[in-house]
Amino acid sequence: MSEVESKIDECIAELKPYRMFSSEASNAIKGLEMLKEKLKNVTKENIDEIIKGVEEGYRRSLAYANFIPKTVENLRFIKEYLEKLKASL
Repeated sequence: MSEVESKIDECIAELKPYRMFSSEASNAIKGLEMLKEKLKNVTKENIDEIIKGVEEGYRRSLAYANFIPKTVENLRFIKEYLEKLKASL
């Protein structure tokens, strides 16, 4: 498992307890699972879309930073990773 996949799994684990209270948490988990799938096939053509999705998730997570600090930190890491990856494609 790559470091990025591990970070995504940490986000999912941190969000799981909030599924009962928030549909946003459930949607975020689904989005993170989709991100894991998309990362298996990153190309020049789809990387901008992937980065845009991660940025959106990061922006949304900031409102809940006190509750899900690991998720906020990991999404920032993933965004930076994808931007470096884009430069190398």
